Amino acid sequence: MEMKHKFVAHARNLFDRVTSLLPRHDQFWYKYAYMEELLMDYAAARKVYERWMQWQPSDNAWLQYIKFELRCHEIERARAIYERYVSQIQTVMSFTRLAKFEERHGNNVRARAGYQTCHDTLKDDLSPEGITEDLYIKWAEFEERAARDDPSAAAKVYKLGIDTLPPERTASLRDKYAKYMKQKGTRTDIERLLLEKCRLKYEKQLSDSDGVDVDIWINYILLEENIGDSAAQCREVYERAIAAALPPEQAAPKGRKDLYRRYVYIWLFYANYEESLIQSGESTPDRVREVLFRSRKIYFSKLYNAYAEFEIRQMDVARARLVYGRAIGESKKASVFRSYIQFEFNLGQVDRARRICASYVSAHSLEAASWVCWMDLEMKLSEVNRARKLGEMAIKLADESASDESEEVMNEPELIWKKCIDIEIDQEEMENARFGGPMLTSN
Repeated sequence: MEMKHKFVAHARNLFDRVTSLLPRHDQFWYKYAYMEELLMDYAAARKVYERWMQWQPSDNAWLQYIKFELRCHEIERARAIYERYVSQIQTVMSFTRLAKFEERHGNNVRARAGYQTCHDTLKDDLSPEGITEDLYIKWAEFEERAARDDPSAAAKVYKLGIDTLPPERTASLRDKYAKYMKQKGTRTDIERLLLEKCRLKYEKQLSDSDGVDVDIWINYILLEENIGDSAAQCREVYERAIAAALPPEQAAPKGRKDLYRRYVYIWLFYANYEESLIQSGESTPDRVREVLFRSRKIYFSKLYNAYAEFEIRQMDVARARLVYGRAIGESKKASVFRSYIQFEFNLGQVDRARRICASYVSAHSLEAASWVCWMDLEMKLSEVNRARKLGEMAIKLADESASDESEEVMNEPELIWKKCIDIEIDQEEMENARFGGPMLTSN
């Protein structure tokens, strides 16, 4: 009413009183300053704004003050108020407004400095009210406009944001980065971007599965081996996998032997990967041995065989024999016996091969496969009579175990019969073959 009737002094007194009594009501401050601006008393309006700012008001109050100075064409004053504004209210929005102000007025250096200051100030504040991907998106878009001849400037900003923020908060930023690199990036840049995207996907899947899904780890490992950018990164994934997927001290979960077997393949892949780097100098035989030696806590024949075969490829026969000996002493797996026998046979060490066959039969006497393995060796050496004798001994043991109900019976004795018949056929002894061997023929 006082303003309507042009009682300016009365209006000023009322505004002074109400802003003193209710300093947090922005509407009174704004109308007071606007009245002074209508009266073209810009100095008085500026004093009102300064009094208002002392109460550390919200963003809107600072923006009103800045707009007032811009209406007065006071660019430097507006810049100074922006500087005070971002020192009082340090948010992504306030810094972004400052940067856009500088860009509108053609000062790209100051605009870039505004974005950089925001990053430096808020990079450690990862709360929802702190730094956000919106800063890096706007910063990168600014670099696209300001540095058209330098595509790497915007790419660096995108990468800075991706490295600073947690992965779960960079979805939009990564999408923007992908679109930008498809337009401006090289083939290598795009491949690296796809690699990062796949890594993020696997990390999320591992997080959802508590890191125990072996199949995800294997897929992650294959990704790093095939298109990864460093051996160190691949090793890190391997180490995380063998530590998280299934600790060696654990027994296989009940009913999940398949999980345990796939876990073993992580160790095998790791050893093979390290061996593949030996020629390029990125790894050494000792590094491969270290991986395989650590895997000894898992009593699995494939690992022992892989260890021994590696030593054979390194032309270290003594080490290979030690590995096979340890494997037989700790696990006595049939596959280890067979590999060891074949190893000695290939070296021409017939006596050693026979002793290992004897140990195999001793450890697995009721397994027909152990007897057949020894008979095969003798046939390779053209020792037909030895093979026949072994067949007779095995059949006799099978008959004895079958007749004594208190003991276990031989597993798959028909394999021995078949082997005896095959021997006679090979020797063209059809009469013996018809009756199952010379032992039965003589009966």
